[in-house]
Amino acid sequence: MVGNLLGSGNYCKVYSANWKGNEVAIKSIDLGGEDPDRARGMLKNEIEIMQHLDHPNVLQCCKAGLGYFIMDRLAEGDLHHYLHAQPATTITTPLDPRLTFIQKLEIARQISQGMEYLHSKNVIHADLHTANILV
Repeated sequence: MVGNLLGSGNYCKVYSANWKGNEVAIKSIDLGGEDPDRARGMLKNEIEIMQHLDHPNVLQCCKAGLGYFIMDRLAEGDLHHYLHAQPATTITTPLDPRLTFIQKLEIARQISQGMEYLHSKNVIHADLHTANILV
């Protein structure tokens, strides 16, 4: 069952969903855009790339179809919301936006490892920012 809109980009929209009892995200073509044929081509290319990737710091494609693909959805959402949407507390917790230096280093290390893997496969992300990093 498809749920809420999680985000949208130049050519796609991402929705929360439940698939085979798991919380997932579904990325689908935004047919309301200016160039739906280009959007289809870009999504098809992304699906072809993702189906050949296997790394703990790179999102996995669970299933793909015509105009969409299903991927794992991590419980905390994207890094942007993780860092900015949590209420401040007097005690630093894993969900507190005031991460310790060590926690920030660990996040940076994991991002770097994922990017290093992508580059080793000749994949360029081209849209790396906190809203595109899941935690």
